[in-house]
Amino acid sequence: MKYFGERPERSCQIPSGAVFFWMGLALLAITPGLSQEGIRGRVTDRSGQPIPFANITLERLPDSLMVGYTYTDTTGYYHLFCPSPGQYRVTFRSLGWKPVRNFVRCGDLSGRLPEFLEVQLEMQPLELDTVVVRAGNPIQVRGDTVEMRVSSFRRGNESVVRDVLSRLPGIEVDALGNIRVQGKPVEKVLVEGDDVFGRGYRVLTNNLGAGVIDRVQVLRNFDVNPLLKGIRDSQGVALNLVLKEEAKNSFFGNAALGAGLPDRYATLLNGANLRKGSKLFGIGNLNNTGRDASGTAYELLYPEGRDGFEAPGDGLSLPSHIPGGMRAGGLQENRYKSNNPELAAVSARFRGGASTGLQALLVYAGDETTAMGNTTETYRAAGLDFTNTEYRMERTGESALMGRVSMEYLKGKNRLLIGNSLKFGRSGIRKVQEFNGRPFPERAVETRRGVDSRMEFTRRMDSSHALQVSFRYIDDRRPSENLVRHISLGNFFPQMSGTGDGKQDRDGRLTFIGAEGSFLGKGPRGRVGCRLGFANGREHLLTRLGFEKEGEIRFPGPDFAARVTNQLREFYLAGNLERQIGTAVSLEIGLRGILGQNTLREANPGMGTDFPRISEFNWSSQPQASDRLVGGHFSSFIPRVGVTWKPDNLNAWRLSYAYDLQIPPLEDQAAVWILEGYRTLQKGIGGFIRMRSHRLLAAYQFGNWARQTLVNTSFSYVFDKEYAGSTSRVQPDFALIRKVVYQGRDLATFSASFDWFREALASNLKVKLNLAWQSFEDTVNFQKRTVALSSFQVGAEWRTAWTGGFNFHAGSNWNLSSARAGLVSSSLLNSSFLDLEFRPDTRWFLTLKSIRQRFRAAGSHAGTWLADLEVRFQPAPARAGLRLGIRNVFNARSYLSRQATDTGEVLTELALTPRMFLLEADFRF
Repeated sequence: MKYFGERPERSCQIPSGAVFFWMGLALLAITPGLSQEGIRGRVTDRSGQPIPFANITLERLPDSLMVGYTYTDTTGYYHLFCPSPGQYRVTFRSLGWKPVRNFVRCGDLSGRLPEFLEVQLEMQPLELDTVVVRAGNPIQVRGDTVEMRVSSFRRGNESVVRDVLSRLPGIEVDALGNIRVQGKPVEKVLVEGDDVFGRGYRVLTNNLGAGVIDRVQVLRNFDVNPLLKGIRDSQGVALNLVLKEEAKNSFFGNAALGAGLPDRYATLLNGANLRKGSKLFGIGNLNNTGRDASGTAYELLYPEGRDGFEAPGDGLSLPSHIPGGMRAGGLQENRYKSNNPELAAVSARFRGGASTGLQALLVYAGDETTAMGNTTETYRAAGLDFTNTEYRMERTGESALMGRVSMEYLKGKNRLLIGNSLKFGRSGIRKVQEFNGRPFPERAVETRRGVDSRMEFTRRMDSSHALQVSFRYIDDRRPSENLVRHISLGNFFPQMSGTGDGKQDRDGRLTFIGAEGSFLGKGPRGRVGCRLGFANGREHLLTRLGFEKEGEIRFPGPDFAARVTNQLREFYLAGNLERQIGTAVSLEIGLRGILGQNTLREANPGMGTDFPRISEFNWSSQPQASDRLVGGHFSSFIPRVGVTWKPDNLNAWRLSYAYDLQIPPLEDQAAVWILEGYRTLQKGIGGFIRMRSHRLLAAYQFGNWARQTLVNTSFSYVFDKEYAGSTSRVQPDFALIRKVVYQGRDLATFSASFDWFREALASNLKVKLNLAWQSFEDTVNFQKRTVALSSFQVGAEWRTAWTGGFNFHAGSNWNLSSARAGLVSSSLLNSSFLDLEFRPDTRWFLTLKSIRQRFRAAGSHAGTWLADLEVRFQPAPARAGLRLGIRNVFNARSYLSRQATDTGEVLTELALTPRMFLLEADFRF
């Protein structure tokens, strides 16, 4: 070791078309008679100037229960919907203005409805000098909005928004910058109510300065479509950043410039201009210190999903063919990967009057990384017992350019959204590696380009009914090339001898057209929804494997080259019914019926040196005699049911069941051998199959932010009736893997989290527990095995936010994993950390972060201690400051980890990035 200082598709059959008739009739039967009315108007000052972002709440009388809320737009207009007929109190609030209350009646039999309610607010002086930060509750709960005052949780050493969010109770920010609220992933991060970067929110949170944030609002039951708020049962979560008054209606930003050793640099520049009717953001980041600027390029190019609501084409994209890089469990990538991220992003939102909005987004992101490591794999399975060693140094690079333009027209009860995205990307990897002492240089390059166009029209018929029509077009392409040198040809092909350079070419294209119409309704006792749609998707794969030996190109045979096309057409009708039973129980039933047609066509492109690209091949040409066609018509019926019990405002129980159908990737279907790396050949199933599974979920939630206690538990069980498993022939120097269909795979998980915050103690305690168990079958060297994998994770952490000069953040996490496949292999990881913060006066801030990671497996132990130090000088109230950072204070050189697998154990030793000094000057303007 070097040391670094074919299975036919079966589906549920619909007995007759009567199912669709009765399902639609049942869903539409409950919709009449749910008409309620709305309130709309404008909020201005005494001179008639609009007051943007004023908070408007709707309270039911006589119990004063909040049943709705909204904000005025930049022109002062608002729109609220009454959930049921009756009398309500409407309150208008805005910082620096006296609140105003009005009483209205909705659904009055006389027909006199408050169609337009205009309100004028009077200014109210603010006595800021008398405010005490710790006085009052820093967390306010208003309906679906939880608002947290940032000053109660900040310590002063936060650089960007991501640092602030990580300190707030109920909010988690992982090492990659992904944000979760009470276990739910955040869909968007808004700024003053506007979406500026969509699902690529890490561009914003990793770069926007923390000093301009005044409050953070958690928007529960978030719906990006304001016309469907209150009708659609949206379970989404979003964050809204409320800026300080000094940053509103002005130009602001921050800049940083740093230099250090060895040969380190860091630059950051971002600015924003928030004016009436417009929001402009510009962000630039260039560094070689390992700081993440934007997340991965893939996330920028393919931000699938539409705010928690399934839409035509969601989740569709081609898989990447770039081999994965080195990984280490429990260790942040920038500890062992030396990377050079770069980012340039511009986002602009304009509002033309009160009804039209335009958004433009242009993002370029790139990154280059370097990593080195040793891997020793002990293989004990199917009667084999051997050890493989690998030394590897790899360089990866990726770049992405994405542009998006969208237009929104919202006036009265109508909303039209048109958006178009263009995407370009390139990624690659170079490896210098030795396997069992033999060199296998490897290189892979992949380009990506695509178009994603959508149009959506929403009509709010009244306060409880809405119609929506959507259209989607996707064109996604991914050509790639993988070159591996010095492959031992005799291991794979008996007719060949010696070594040769293998070249695997792949070209993929995905096109999709879908259209859907939806009806949604809400009544006093529940909700109803019905969707009718059509989807037509076509995926192409062109692949060929060849070898070059002594300057001559050789091809193994017809099983190593293919043109494959899979076309899937579906008509579907889906319905959802939610019904309130009593005061505490709700029942949800979902039904989805599908009529479809599939055609899988596979042809041999010939073994000549000419290898046509997709653009040169007519995929719609008539099948030839040598073509193989698989497919036919099918029908499926997919049910879903759920029960929710909320006995009070503190407890919530949920139990749900869902039936699911999935289609494996085209490469797993095609009967063609593909080179995966330097010693593995893999072949697909050889046919089209839709794999069925059953999903059961039970969840319990206790507490809320007002009680300063949050408890979330969930249990899920998934049973896959069919799944794409593998049958493998494994030897020390090579592996042949064939995808086959197995039956009966189990996966069970249990998770629990406890989040407790006490204002009196200015402390936050978090406890987490995760259990997972999986059982499946595979075949290795003609021996069928039953594999059982399990993991147990538990951890706790404590964070303080005292007003004095000292704070700490400490915690420990344990992860025990095991694998059983005849023999048992297990490993244990403990990660303990202690962060200390010292503030001797208002100008100086010292932060010391340390982490100790320890592994145990096969009776041996290994550990690594890492520490970082930061000294910050910020002369108040100046906007400039200095920051000195020392990373890897003790200059730890390597990191050793062990991982249990179903075939034995993997020992990985990574070279850590060396000690780094960085002196930065930052300025806020």
